[in-house]
Parts: sequence; structure tokens; C-alpha cells
Amino acid sequence: QGRRGKKQQRPQTAKGLCPAGNALAELAAVMASPAFTGYLETLTGLVPAAAGWVQVRCFRPGLDYERPSCTQKAQLDVVLCLSAKPEAPASKRQVKPLPHSLDLGGGEGYTDADPEDVNVELRAPEAAGLLGGLAGLPPALPVLVRLPLVHNTLQLVLRDSQTAHYVEPLASSSPDPRWEIRLTMPVEDLTDDESSEAETDAAQQEVHAAWYRAHRLMFPAEAQRTHVVHIERLLSDSEISELMSEVRRLQQQRLCGQAVRMEGTKQGRCSTYLHTNGVFQNRLGRLSDKLRRTIFKLDAANWKLLQGRAKKDLTFRTVEYHEYMPGGQLTSQGHYDSGSLLTLDVMLSDSSKDFHGGALSLPEANGSATTPPMKKGDAVLFVSHKYHNVTPVTAGKRTVLVLELWEGPPRTCAHRCTIMEPCDYTLDMSLSEAAGGT
Repeated sequence: QGRRGKKQQRPQTAKGLCPAGNALAELAAVMASPAFTGYLETLTGLVPAAAGWVQVRCFRPGLDYERPSCTQKAQLDVVLCLSAKPEAPASKRQVKPLPHSLDLGGGEGYTDADPEDVNVELRAPEAAGLLGGLAGLPPALPVLVRLPLVHNTLQLVLRDSQTAHYVEPLASSSPDPRWEIRLTMPVEDLTDDESSEAETDAAQQEVHAAWYRAHRLMFPAEAQRTHVVHIERLLSDSEISELMSEVRRLQQQRLCGQAVRMEGTKQGRCSTYLHTNGVFQNRLGRLSDKLRRTIFKLDAANWKLLQGRAKKDLTFRTVEYHEYMPGGQLTSQGHYDSGSLLTLDVMLSDSSKDFHGGALSLPEANGSATTPPMKKGDAVLFVSHKYHNVTPVTAGKRTVLVLELWEGPPRTCAHRCTIMEPCDYTLDMSLSEAAGGT
């Protein structure tokens, strides 16, 4: 929001404001498209956590600016700045940086800020100096980075919840307003425990490689060449009913850790960690034993990953009850269950009537993808380091049970743990974060 005196001003949308409105709207539609999101994923290696939103805005000289504001989660700011007037042909244009004294403002900046305190500390733009200085220009602010206004340039900035963003006012003497098309795209938490090919710098690769060698794990490239085993009717309707009834009780009693993934303003996926404090084994011991026997039997007939390992050391690292609502998905490129040996995915919903979309897809080394036809009670077992995704659910609710077997101590902490040492992530911590949608 902008302000002049006490009168509030809002950056205007382009449509209907000038003859260029339709062209700006077309560009905005491109930036809002799935194809452009895919381009950004490839360019940055970041994974969208929810659908982004696009704004077309005009900041008028001497009038409009944006107050410093934080975001609740990590997000990618994608901004295309456009000139209000056609630029001269390149052959007639001198490209020179303006000296600081001629900078007309209109840039944007990022500063360190506590999201709970930023509105207190910067309540009045005048107090923060945003409208101070000669010609209405802001004096130097203690910023992390300042991006001067550069026309016809696409800018990408990744920021976390501790970083505030603002747009400076333009000097009254500026001949043109600042036009921008802004895409705000929430991205997966930068400290997420789910591995991805985005972590491909040399140092990180070597850390992973050392871990794989020490624990006799398949490298992801090798795992892509392994096949998937589809088990029809692993669980009966009565077993599924017993499981889902018990999970509802556990959720009502708040006895299991939870994680909520947002898709825009709505829940896209809710994960309940049934291994929390050993409740899965304690309350559903027969089911736990059956699924464990199934994993051992199928591994012996297929990959033999468990051969030569002590059975007592092979435990469930995580037991996850996933509920996918419309928009819920797992589309991280190169996602795999790093550190685990085998992953069992059991369908608890009826795909013919309970939901649409939400297909389990496992990319293959040859560029194709395996999409098992999972009916209620069916299961899929695969090598954990094999890439896998879930396409977006378009309607209804998709419910699955996912278990990861690893060579390590049984985990009882309230999340999907990434360490073998004792973990201090408690149930209270998990429930507190889930309540906040983090």
C-alpha cells in the first residue's frame, strides 16, 4: 500500500488503466501458467509448495510505494518490470548506469526483519525514512539487498520468513511510473527433510554418497533401474476400516505428530505420523507385523536389499497416514526417500469414487513412468531411492498409508526423522507447528 499524507493509495492494476492493459494481462497469464512454473522449477531447482499468485501493479511517481512486509514461509518473488514508454532501438540507446544522485527511486529492497515485529518497527513509512531525502527519495536503508528499477528485466529473489520486502516510492520528477508483473510462489521449506535433485552441489552430493556407501544404500541413479512390485488386495476392507477408525481416535486424542501442507489458503495434504511414541506397534501390532513380513518376503523375491542385514536392525523409520485434499500433491522433481531401504505405499481409499487425480507415478530411467493401478487395499513396494511423485488430487480425498523400512533404530519422534541418534522433536512441537499450518 502507498500513502500520501493520510490518504491511503493502492498500486493500481493495469487492466482498463491504459491501452497496454490487455498486453499486460496476457503476460500475467503466461506467468501464472503451469508451463512457466515448470520453467522456474528447472531454472532454480526449487519446489512449489502451493499455487502462486500474480499481480499487475502500477506505482505512480510521488504517490505509491509498498510497506515492508514479511512472508510466513519461504517464497520466490518473480518480478517483471516494464517501461511505460517504448525504449529507443538498441542501436540508438546508450546503456549507462545512472549515478546515485540521479537515481529516481522506485527500486525494491529486502531487509532483515522479524515478521511479528516488522509492523511495529516500520508502522509509519515516514518514520522509517521511506519518504525522506531530496526529491522524495528514501535515504539509504539497512537492507540485505536493493534492486534498482531496471526496465524490461525479470528478477528472481528467494526469501524466507525472516526477510521483509518493500518497494520504494518514485520521485515526483520521474517521467514514468513503475509497472510490474509480480508472481509470488510459495516454495517447499528450505530445510525440508525430503530429498530432491535440487541438492546437487558437489559438497552435498559427496555427503550423500558417503552416507550411501556407509549404509549400503543404492545410489538414486541405480535405483531408477529397479522395478516396482504391485500387490493386489494386501489389506481387506475390514483391516482398512480398523486402521482408519484407530487413526481417527489417535487424531482426536492428539497422540500422533502431524504436518500440514497448504495449497494456497487451503489444506492440500495432512500427514499423521503413526510411529509417534510407538503407537502404531502398540495399537495396531498385528497390522504392523503383517506389513513387515510382506516387505521381507517381497524383497527376498525381488531386490534382496535386506539380505545380510540383521533383522533386529531393520525397523520402520516412519509410518505415515496421508490425507490428500483437492490440490494436494507430491510433485517434487527427483523426490525419493533418502536414507531408507524400501517404501511400502498402501491405498486406503476407493479410487473409483472417493477421489479423482492423485496417481502414484514413478519415473523410470528410460524417460517413461510407471503408474500402478491402485485400487482400495492394493499396495506398491519399491526401492526407497527410486524417484516417485503423486499427481494433484482434483476432487475428493485420497488416503494412503506409507511405511519406510531402514537399517536403524525404530523412530518414535513425531516426524519423519533424518538422524539415527536420539531425537528431541516432541509431539507438542509437532502439534504446535501443524496448528499453524507450517
